[in-house]
Amino acid sequence: MHQPLSEQATDAVPTPSTVEARNTDKLLMVAATAARLAVGLLTFIILARYLGPGRFGVIASAIAYTTFAAVLTDFGFAISTLRLAAADPARSPAIIGDSIAAKAALAIPVTIVGAIVAVIVLPPEHWPVFALVHVGALANSFGELLLIAARARRRFGLEAKLVISSSVMMLLLFGGITAMTRDLGWAAAGFALTRVLYLILIRLALRDWVEPVRAMGRSVTQLRAALLTSRGFAFDQILTVLLGQIDLLLFAAMLNAHEFGIYQAGARLAQVCVSFAPVLSAVYLPALSAAAIKLDDNGFRAGSKRLSTEFAILSLAGGGTFLFLGPIATPLIYGPGYGGLAPLWPGLAAFVMLRFGASSFGIQLAALGHVRTRVISSIVSIGLLALCTFMFLPYYQLSITALLLAAGAVPSICILGVMLARDPRSSVAVRWTLPILTVAAFAVIVS
Repeated sequence: MHQPLSEQATDAVPTPSTVEARNTDKLLMVAATAARLAVGLLTFIILARYLGPGRFGVIASAIAYTTFAAVLTDFGFAISTLRLAAADPARSPAIIGDSIAAKAALAIPVTIVGAIVAVIVLPPEHWPVFALVHVGALANSFGELLLIAARARRRFGLEAKLVISSSVMMLLLFGGITAMTRDLGWAAAGFALTRVLYLILIRLALRDWVEPVRAMGRSVTQLRAALLTSRGFAFDQILTVLLGQIDLLLFAAMLNAHEFGIYQAGARLAQVCVSFAPVLSAVYLPALSAAAIKLDDNGFRAGSKRLSTEFAILSLAGGGTFLFLGPIATPLIYGPGYGGLAPLWPGLAAFVMLRFGASSFGIQLAALGHVRTRVISSIVSIGLLALCTFMFLPYYQLSITALLLAAGAVPSICILGVMLARDPRSSVAVRWTLPILTVAAFAVIVS
């Protein structure tokens, strides 16, 4: 359905009311993101506390691998579909339908390959757990893709309501099942059930903007066209997710379930903390991008100074919180079975400092159009973490995991920071925040 002329005019000519509406949209997106992260964190805490390190390690491994498998089926659809649907809302049901069909086609070989690998490397008692978690991860990723129907129409309020309500539902149901049963199989079943319910809820709420399931069949030519449209975004999306999960994928394969459960209990807190960095830094992106495009060097420099300074403060505050409060909070949050987490907090604190700082440099480079630098930094960081993991993890096991995670963040902040500092449009603040954060991270580790 086409937009009314009055609505088109409102979008074309900014007014105080539309500016306020767009600010509200940003707040709603932040609220939805915060709800996802908070509920995900609370869910992991419940799993860790009631299942214990060993069983928690098994389901955490399953979630890590199946979530990455679901990302492979996304193939950049999240970005490409939103761009096309937002540009042509009248065709958005067909555009989203193309992506859903292509994603479903990719899910078949990914599931088959995953099942073969699982049968080869996993003990039989873990097969049902991984199968159920895989169903849940795929259902969740399909639900996220369907949400583009609301986002393309700028119905951020509806999206926020759906995300927050479903997140609370998943926390209560999944967390409740885990807490009452303390059973690994039931926990996996609860994960699958809540994610399938999430998909159904999204599908019903957006039924007027999404094709009926019976109309989502596509020919091979149509599927190929959808894949070709998204392939430019696929590598960047996979690389971004891999950067955030490479530690989990590697450590889950090389540690026993008990050790991985302890590591994931701390790493999850750190990952949730750094996940706020892109959300917060994205607030600066429109102004920085506009200044870069309009060649307003003074305006960009002012925004660069503000962003670099604020994120340096947040980085140090976040790292300090992990360093000093982590050991105190461990027995309170997770219980006495996670004493092995205590030596990992300095490495996790250093990781938070480095990744938070790197996010501020990365968003400024994105505004300047230096996307290749971001890709290179991600590849180098992933490569270094993988190399160090294969070299040192077999010998030092759990005790070195947090240090490896921090080491993997060093290339990212150094490459992004140095390349940004070399650009004359960046603020001098970049030149002092980079050494301060790297020295502070090193001091935390050696102290």
